[in-house]
Amino acid sequence: FHLTMVHFKRHLGPEYMSFWDGYQFKDSAEERLFLDRRRPRNIQATQLWGIITLVQLASVAFYVGYRQRPLSLHLASLPYMVTCLSCLILVTFVPWTKKHVAVVASIAVIFMSGCAIFSARLHITEGVERYMEELAPALGNNTAALQKLEQFVLHSVSKDIVSSHMDGSWFYIILLIYIGFSRSMLLATILIPIIMIAMALLLTPTSSMGSMLIRTVTWGAVALLAIPLSINLSLTRRAEFVMERRFKADLEEAVDAGRKADSILNHTLKNTMSEAAGEIELCLESPDVEEKAGHLQRSLFSLQRGMRSCHARQAYLHLSAGRYTLLLRPVQLSVFTRGYAAGRNLRCTTEDFTVLMDATLCGLIVDNAINNAFKHGHPDNPDVTFTTSTTRLGPGQPNRMLVTFCVENVASPIRPTITPDYVAAVLSGTATSTSAGAAVP
Repeated sequence: FHLTMVHFKRHLGPEYMSFWDGYQFKDSAEERLFLDRRRPRNIQATQLWGIITLVQLASVAFYVGYRQRPLSLHLASLPYMVTCLSCLILVTFVPWTKKHVAVVASIAVIFMSGCAIFSARLHITEGVERYMEELAPALGNNTAALQKLEQFVLHSVSKDIVSSHMDGSWFYIILLIYIGFSRSMLLATILIPIIMIAMALLLTPTSSMGSMLIRTVTWGAVALLAIPLSINLSLTRRAEFVMERRFKADLEEAVDAGRKADSILNHTLKNTMSEAAGEIELCLESPDVEEKAGHLQRSLFSLQRGMRSCHARQAYLHLSAGRYTLLLRPVQLSVFTRGYAAGRNLRCTTEDFTVLMDATLCGLIVDNAINNAFKHGHPDNPDVTFTTSTTRLGPGQPNRMLVTFCVENVASPIRPTITPDYVAAVLSGTATSTSAGAAVP
């Protein structure tokens, strides 16, 4: 039991309630989802237990009738049948009790254990009378012998009957273990051994009470092991539920991140492919060989940018999922800027330094900035410029510098003015497409 508690506290953490509360989730919504998931299986287990118990009672009633035993033995099974049928009806047809199947099953097994005292008393009385009717005539009127015989028969019959009822109680314990740990299960598991001990005290003769009581207490101690077993099973189910929920959430997050990454890639490829297609069309229409070569070369650069974007899809995926980790590597600025300026009609100015930066993330931003500069700039002559500059941070940081990428264009006369307030609104996520201001020439 102690090892189970240590294992639980080590692996499940503080999001669960206390032992007395059945280690329920502190989050009521999550606890409700867990119970809704477990409820059908617990109902099925309780129904199976009830059906098997009824079949067993029916076979006992058939045997009693076949052997022409007294009516009192039929009455011994009546409380069992009433309790079992009531439990089946409640967990099958009543919506409220179906939601509290653990409580109903716990109450049912407590009543069934109580019925064992009534049933065992009737069976012991009938067994002693039957054996005495068979054996007493052989002893005649020997009173002392009859008393010893009666004591022996009472000892043997009570021992067998009480033991058989205790063995039958294991079926109740198994049901409680399967349903899972809860406050009602805990109370039922404690009460069943107490009822069995009370049955041994009430129905066992004084001469054999000591040995029978030791056996009953031992049985009760073993039965109490159902508590840690039920706790372990319940915690395993809850851990599986949490893992499944987390896996499902991670899967949904991965699918959503993949969708966003594909959207980013699709947007980038659409721009690069349209540039490549445009250059190829100009190549086909141009009669000059040198112009054809220039168009094909720019088309090749666009396709290379597209392939570079495809290779960076994994980075887009982590970026969309919010799990992106910066990967700083030495990058030569002149090579980096030429890679994104090649094949485009823009003016590029850069400084030839080698700096530590994330080329994938910076490339995504720069590529989109250049594409937007052409797409949303002046329709006739956007006059895009791409400038890279560096500024040392200060004497206290001699090996660190600020790298600035600047993309500028000529504004389109039909688009609204971008004001500082509009930029702040965009960064805060409150901007709309018409909030930038009036159009300017």
